[in-house]
Amino acid sequence: MMNRDDQTAKPVTIAWGGDVNIGRRFHYRFRHAHGRDALARIMPLVEADLRIVNLECVVATCGEECVDKGERSSYYFRARPEMLETLLRGGVDLVTTANNHSGDYGPVALVEQAAWLDMAGIGHAGAGRNREEAFRPVIRRAGHLDVALFALDATQQSFAAGESSPGTAWLDPAKPAEWAALMAPRIAAARELADIVLVAIHWGRNNLHQPDALEIAGGHALIDAGADAVLGASAHLLQGVEVYKDRPILHDAGDLLFDALTRGDEDSGIFTLEIDHRGVSRVAFLPLEVGFCRTVPLAQPAATEAVQRFAGKCAALGTRMEIGEDGRAHLDLTPPDRIAGPSRPPAAPVARRLPAALGEPRPEWLADDVPSDALLPAPLRIGALELLGLRVSPERLDRIGLIAVESWWRLVEPVDCDWRIDFRADPEKPGPIGAWGLGCSHDPCDWMWPVSRWEPGRIYRDFYTLRPSSVRDWVDETLMLSVGLVSHLGKTERHVLPKQIRFELSPKAGFAVLRSNPPRYDVPPPDKISPTPEILWTAEQLEQVTGGKWLVPPSDAWFVCSVTHKSRQLDNWNVSAPKLLAVIDRRMAMKHELSDFTAGKHWDIHDQLPALQGRIAAAMVARPVEGLAPGFPLLQVPDPLHALIQLGVAGRNRLKGHVVAVTGSAGKTSQSLMLMAAMAKDRKVIGNSALNYNSRVGILHLLANTPPSTDLVVVEAAVTAINAPKFQNIRLMRPDIGLVTNIAPSHMQRSGQGLETVARRKANLVEGIAPGGTLLLNREIDFYDVFLDRAKQRDLCVVTFGAGEDADLRLVGYDQATGRVKARLPGGGLLDYRISAPGRHMAMNSLACIGVRLLLGGDLAPFLEGLEEFQPAEGRGAVSRVEFEGCPLTVVDDSYNANPVSMQAALSTFAGMKVAGRRILILGDMAELGKDASRYHRGLAAQILKIRPDEVLLCGPLMQELWDELSKSGAGRVDGAHYPRVEVLLSNLAGHLRSGDTVLLKASNSVGLGRIMGRFVKHG
Repeated sequence: MMNRDDQTAKPVTIAWGGDVNIGRRFHYRFRHAHGRDALARIMPLVEADLRIVNLECVVATCGEECVDKGERSSYYFRARPEMLETLLRGGVDLVTTANNHSGDYGPVALVEQAAWLDMAGIGHAGAGRNREEAFRPVIRRAGHLDVALFALDATQQSFAAGESSPGTAWLDPAKPAEWAALMAPRIAAARELADIVLVAIHWGRNNLHQPDALEIAGGHALIDAGADAVLGASAHLLQGVEVYKDRPILHDAGDLLFDALTRGDEDSGIFTLEIDHRGVSRVAFLPLEVGFCRTVPLAQPAATEAVQRFAGKCAALGTRMEIGEDGRAHLDLTPPDRIAGPSRPPAAPVARRLPAALGEPRPEWLADDVPSDALLPAPLRIGALELLGLRVSPERLDRIGLIAVESWWRLVEPVDCDWRIDFRADPEKPGPIGAWGLGCSHDPCDWMWPVSRWEPGRIYRDFYTLRPSSVRDWVDETLMLSVGLVSHLGKTERHVLPKQIRFELSPKAGFAVLRSNPPRYDVPPPDKISPTPEILWTAEQLEQVTGGKWLVPPSDAWFVCSVTHKSRQLDNWNVSAPKLLAVIDRRMAMKHELSDFTAGKHWDIHDQLPALQGRIAAAMVARPVEGLAPGFPLLQVPDPLHALIQLGVAGRNRLKGHVVAVTGSAGKTSQSLMLMAAMAKDRKVIGNSALNYNSRVGILHLLANTPPSTDLVVVEAAVTAINAPKFQNIRLMRPDIGLVTNIAPSHMQRSGQGLETVARRKANLVEGIAPGGTLLLNREIDFYDVFLDRAKQRDLCVVTFGAGEDADLRLVGYDQATGRVKARLPGGGLLDYRISAPGRHMAMNSLACIGVRLLLGGDLAPFLEGLEEFQPAEGRGAVSRVEFEGCPLTVVDDSYNANPVSMQAALSTFAGMKVAGRRILILGDMAELGKDASRYHRGLAAQILKIRPDEVLLCGPLMQELWDELSKSGAGRVDGAHYPRVEVLLSNLAGHLRSGDTVLLKASNSVGLGRIMGRFVKHG
């Protein structure tokens, strides 16, 4: 029930604007281009009863230079106190000071800022001399209501206030569930003093148009704690409004006034909150356009277009904004009813006084002499100034970071223009390394003491940091320092200085650069390359495809039959002579695979080429190599691994046959080998061999080795190969058929978001399938609809295989003892055939192979003969008979890979084998299963108990979980042991095995159970 007489007065309004930076470049715009009135022209801000903005800088004259913010390359924003005139002219009443720039110059400057704001009569919240003060709200009157404002930060932990140390009110962004408990008592206490409680928060990552899940959870927590509204900032972009419990969460107000030279998005806006004793009853939005140190209202039709874009962001959060014809939008709310608090007398008017400009420079901006180690041989005259001394730090950069330049200057003659100092560090030669310091011109003394305030003859010290420009590759470079002056009158001549900075990235920092700038393979190879039967590449073709130049040309009749960048493959029989070696280094491998190979020493095959030349016919190199035979053919290209990929694309474009890409969480290799064995009975097939490995480079490496006359190429494609940037590698491979075996928990640590994420990443295979191509899909696959929907989006044909009635190719029956398979074909016919590879999963693989054969055409008789002859490969289910220390054994070697699906399949097949002696299980950890790894390992117990093996030997830390689960089944139910490492298991192996045992080896390759098979083979 209302108990105030003035509740029917005009609505009380609060204006909320986003980030305001009155530091840095705003200093020289302040006196020009209406800088003083930059906010005064925003009428909703001026006309509101209470006006709030986020002050995204620190207003101070002192402070610590180059504070370590724990960032790669920090920005530092400090404003001279007289810049507060812009806030006063805009009518700003309150500022939030909890953000990632309030501590840019350390705690002393942060405390000084409070004094300047108090002098100007501007209320502030979010920072203080200790934690209690930082979390204290500021209270101001708005109309007839008292408003309490808290300000919080969730972006810069290093600025957090301590129990007795200055800083900001910081919240842990990773723990939003804790925010409500922290803020609820504070908000309850504030409500005793105020009618409305607002919480402003600086949160989230920069340049995002929508909040992430943690930010949404945090907003809900603050409303649960009792806030009437949440006012967000930080992203420098507008984000939508969310309504939670009838209270608004303004996720981000974007920039209201900023000094960015370039922007990707000029949308801005001002929010007006209409309030009464219950809370916020309306949120109105006026679109603005933000630019370089200026913000202006938008005219029609631009205003309506901008507000429609903003309404779309709100809609994504479930909020419908009403758009008016005047280019504004609003949202009406019905906050829960609340009895109005007691009437309070209005507070005394706040005195607002503009801080005066400093009369004298601070001591740290002056110098009596230039330090001897920084003194230049002679003063350098630049315009009306002289550069007297110079220091640069660091002199060697091993990561992409700031270069600090300390310099000493003297004014030779009076000036009436504020010339700005413009240092820059340019690379010695053009290339992928950009300049440091672009856009870093500044008023001397770190913006604090413009040249117009200098006294001739006095020495002034400047200290400033140069920010890096773009670095698009991992190369070593020398940066040359230069300097000039710049102002509104123009620029002086630049002068190269006697200071150099060596740029040599560490491996970790270099890899970060490669990941941020993935290579692009927009070749496309020329169509003029005509197929040459049985010859892979001629000298002319290599030059034409790669754009390289023969440093030592080969003979006229020269050609190669294989090409590889793996020097260890040169002796493999699958790599046909004559051979071409693409000579690479670690950086190239990291760049094109986007994999971290920083562990271990640096390697470069160029250094090994003299020793390898006798085993190859030629080499593609990035630079000349000494020590080679005079006539050894050498093709120079900028990047040999890129050149190899270009050959793969050219190989695909000239191929007359078809490409099948096989992916899945388990069984890709067995599926591929079975398909190759069956198709090879009457077709020319290339696929799994030393030339095929399933990475980003590997899938194109195989195509680079594919003769044009090949009928079928079978390519394994790992999820990383499919999900290269913009799916470019799988698109270049362009499969005619994409075959998906299954989805299982695998590589969960990489995807990080569960099995559905694995499925969606595998489903990106459809992005590469050629137009009109086919997705051959296991009908029983998890998240089948994900694959089906993606295929429909690309208008692909979908053919399914499985055991269910709705599968196009249906498994009707399978007998492991005889290997007989019965399958129903799409037309309804029944097919009866035999496979030698044991296991129901192998029967399912054979169905997929038949699907490929039907799609490509051809007689089934020779194909089925090939299916029957196929045997599993080593490490993937191969059955061997060995003798180990006098004991004959039958060993099923499935030690190369394991996840829950493949483990269950292997156990099922093992259970169906007819054995004369004992059954022994030797199982190792299933790797990369993420947070559910323990559950997946324990889940194997039921199937193992059903098999009733004679002994179970488990290896690896995760298998301890399975051992504990098996032990719960009761004493005597399971014999065996658990070993922490394969070395310990090997040393005890003989004591567990007897003559006639049948052994299953199954684990992820990283466990090392392959060493057990190696020991068996070694012993015969």
